[in-house]
Amino acid sequence: MTNSSFSLDRISAIVTWMIVSGFSLWLMWSSGNFSSTRLIVMAILCVVYILLWSYVTRNDDAENTLWKGKIAVGLLFCVIIAIYFATPVTFIAIFMVIFSAITPYFMSIKRAFLISPFLALPLFIVFHFYWNQPGMIVTSFLFWTFNIFALVMVNTGIREKEARLQAELTTRELKSTQVLLNEAVKQGERVRIARNIHDLLGHHLTALTINLQVASRKSEGEVKDSIEQCHQLAKLLLSDVREAVSDIRDKSQLDLEGSIRSMLENLPKLSLDLAIDKRIQIDDIQVADAIIKAVQETITNTLKHAQGTNISVIVGFAPSQGTTHKQLQVDITNNGKMPSTLKQGNGLMGIKERLSALKGSASFMVDLDKFHTCLLIPVSQND
Repeated sequence: MTNSSFSLDRISAIVTWMIVSGFSLWLMWSSGNFSSTRLIVMAILCVVYILLWSYVTRNDDAENTLWKGKIAVGLLFCVIIAIYFATPVTFIAIFMVIFSAITPYFMSIKRAFLISPFLALPLFIVFHFYWNQPGMIVTSFLFWTFNIFALVMVNTGIREKEARLQAELTTRELKSTQVLLNEAVKQGERVRIARNIHDLLGHHLTALTINLQVASRKSEGEVKDSIEQCHQLAKLLLSDVREAVSDIRDKSQLDLEGSIRSMLENLPKLSLDLAIDKRIQIDDIQVADAIIKAVQETITNTLKHAQGTNISVIVGFAPSQGTTHKQLQVDITNNGKMPSTLKQGNGLMGIKERLSALKGSASFMVDLDKFHTCLLIPVSQND
């Protein structure tokens, strides 16, 4: 189920509940065989059913794996059994079909298939032995096939949703990588131009300055004045060239901010708080790639597992701890539904491996319903 209170699947389930429960109550009332007390109990059970169902479907798969979600699911199943005892109307088993449709959200599809016969069995037991209705084997079997159909359809929808999300995340990762590579190409071209200017034009100007200085010492009169003037102009030109080379190199840092923001463009479900210290200049593509990959992993975990709404990225210098070398510190935080225990999968291990290659470190922590990632990178690696 989606988190939206007005999604199509939730609306269709609620409408089905209204029709089934209302028609069941009307049949019980019109038959005249049931007391008002039983009708009230039946009505209360139907209301409790939809309240529990709404609670379970409001929380996505990450929440349903917690003990609260499991208790709610168990209570929902018990309410359906109680409804079986409250009314002899067999189509009330549609409630179990709706229940079957949500099982893939809090267990594997294989396990859901395995327990599906046990979901259909109470219908046969209650209506055959308690209500003494004939032909319940066939009826129970038919409703079991409905349960299987609901499982297949819902599981297909879940897989398609996950595939779309993974494709979108992959596209965004490729886009950010493309931005980073474009910046790296620009950076390489700037460095090449700066090196050529320094090695060719700079050296020639230096040689010219030296020769003019020697010529000035060997000359006299107006010639000496002209040569000294040329010497000063050559020195000024050499200074301008050196300044231009320094300026080109200073502007060759990678656009880390643009690469990070490109991953979150047109993604309304997730907001970004980004703060990068203006003093930081990253010109090593490996460092930038490690940071971007860490942010990408956080985006993936936030959307797929935590169902969070915000990511915070802070890039600055780590507080000095008595060492002479500065460290770049990247703090990444996301909100959402956090696991009770921290399990480091392939994604988090990949972050650690990238940081280890840069002689840095990565740490992870869950605190106050937020997941924190801290990266420490020696400045000497990117300076």
